[in-house]
Amino acid sequence: MRTLFLLFSLLWTAQAQVNMTSGTMAPAVGPYGQSYLPGSVVEGTDTIGSPFASSGNNDQYTYVSSPDRTSKAQSFTTGTNAADYTFRSFTLRQVSSGTNSWLGNGTYFLVNNNDKFAVRIGTLSGTNYTAILETNAVHSGTSINTGGTGSALGTYFTFDLSAANLTLNPNSTYFFELAATNGSDHFELNTTRTNPASRTFPPLYTKGQAFFGNTVNNLDRTGAFGVPPKGGVFEFVASLPAVGAPTVVVSVSPNNGFASQSFKVTATVTPGVGTVTNITVNLSALGGSSAASLVLSNANVYTNTFVVSAGATVGSAYLMVTATDTTPLQGAGSALFTVLAPQTATVNPAQTFQTIEGLGGATAFYDGWLTALPNSYKQEVYTNAFAGLNLSMLRLGNWFRYPAVVAGFDSAATEIVSNANRLLGHPIQVYMSSWSPPASLKSNGEVGNGGTLITNADGTFAYDGFAQYWFDSIGAYQSNGVNLTWISIQNEPDWVAGYDSCIFHPTEDTVTTVTNVVGGTTNYTQLTNNTSYASYSKALDAVYLKLTNLPSPPRILAPEVVHIAYNDLANYAAILNGNHFYGINYHLYGGDNSDLSSSTNVFPAKPHFMTEYGVSGMIEPPC
Repeated sequence: MRTLFLLFSLLWTAQAQVNMTSGTMAPAVGPYGQSYLPGSVVEGTDTIGSPFASSGNNDQYTYVSSPDRTSKAQSFTTGTNAADYTFRSFTLRQVSSGTNSWLGNGTYFLVNNNDKFAVRIGTLSGTNYTAILETNAVHSGTSINTGGTGSALGTYFTFDLSAANLTLNPNSTYFFELAATNGSDHFELNTTRTNPASRTFPPLYTKGQAFFGNTVNNLDRTGAFGVPPKGGVFEFVASLPAVGAPTVVVSVSPNNGFASQSFKVTATVTPGVGTVTNITVNLSALGGSSAASLVLSNANVYTNTFVVSAGATVGSAYLMVTATDTTPLQGAGSALFTVLAPQTATVNPAQTFQTIEGLGGATAFYDGWLTALPNSYKQEVYTNAFAGLNLSMLRLGNWFRYPAVVAGFDSAATEIVSNANRLLGHPIQVYMSSWSPPASLKSNGEVGNGGTLITNADGTFAYDGFAQYWFDSIGAYQSNGVNLTWISIQNEPDWVAGYDSCIFHPTEDTVTTVTNVVGGTTNYTQLTNNTSYASYSKALDAVYLKLTNLPSPPRILAPEVVHIAYNDLANYAAILNGNHFYGINYHLYGGDNSDLSSSTNVFPAKPHFMTEYGVSGMIEPPC
């Protein structure tokens, strides 16, 4: 003969409290769960004690209330599993009227966070009961205080019994009893008494019924429950996984989505006494199969990817995964998924704000890293960047150098652009920046470490030579299949770097370096290194005029300074000829997003491009 897990009430009261939570969704019902979920009801027509004409006529049978009402209880009968059931949780629902109003003066609802309720679980013989567990339930959730005809909210209260370790026998009738004993807590339970022809409900639960206690403001102390006139059932869910069944833990990623969007269901299944033979997920709430298969992807882990049906109902639903074994027993777990409402936008063509030229990325310095990858990895990057992200702009560096070897001189750029064109199905728009002109055009004779343009024999800066360099670069790249949409004549003309760089000041000027010298007992200031710098605006003018000789020259962006802050952008832009360039470009180092607003004052009628931005820690260390 089986023995129930029995403990004295006082011992349980001292040792265990039940966690009581509230929410807007009914829990998922497992393969052995007992439940009755009628949904919204009409008071006086559907509820316990009906029919009646005045709200309050049935309060003694439906309210959990302190200090003026008795306890309420719901019975249920377990299934046939010979190995017993674990009583995991029990759920009751506050009245729900849906879109209708509650009868008369309405319903009243007060439950605060941390309020306590009395709970009892036991067996039934007719209306006589034997207690298994008596303890307190503590509400953990948002406080609710409302009343009136619109207060039938349908809130679910779930009582977590997992810590109680209750094992229930098969083919046996049990009850769950609840009483409000704390202050003035009160709420009305959702009920139906029949399946009247005027209403459509699931079949009335026949393996248990609603009861009421005979002791006010406490659990029943008489030994027997009362039965409401004409009977009825409280809306409830009893979670009763079978002992020895597989256990299932479920996740869904992402856990929400629009119609036609894909999502992945993952279930970790721990076998019970039998061998797991089949894993399915119920997708009927999303317009899919009620038994869609999951496949083994790792030890005890089953997955599959699905698509939200075009006709899926908007809202949240539990997706239940069921594992069946050879016993045969079934275990189940669930995860919430939300079908999102279609997004709509109203477009007024007559009202314009700004034009987006494109969204893109750069290879620039790192194109050789990309093209050196094994082909499978490289193609994955290309596919994700261009077919996946659908980039509309690609920033490259100008690495053309003299003496000119045109054919295949920058094979990485040619390969990247060719793959972009193939995957996009149209030519990618290329934006090219120069980090430095060739060393032969630099005052320091090298492409790195700053420097500026060389001077001609007459002492003027070699702007014409710089313009010819850009003219030749465009032709060389074009002959290798790289057609330019935009160019920037100099990346960060205000920044000296050890890598490729070249300094242009807004206007031609000479800078005197001031050195403080400390020697012996004499300290003095020495003025040295009078350095002259070429003008960015004059270099821009020269390039613009040279490129007018091309049938379809790329658009020039300027001045691509390292900052917006510190008036850097404004100082360079102040001396530019607005007829000689298409748009403003800049980097966002040394500042933050708030600097972007100040940039709108710089040539406000022209498009603006932010071409670099970085913060510390952007690059993760290698694993």
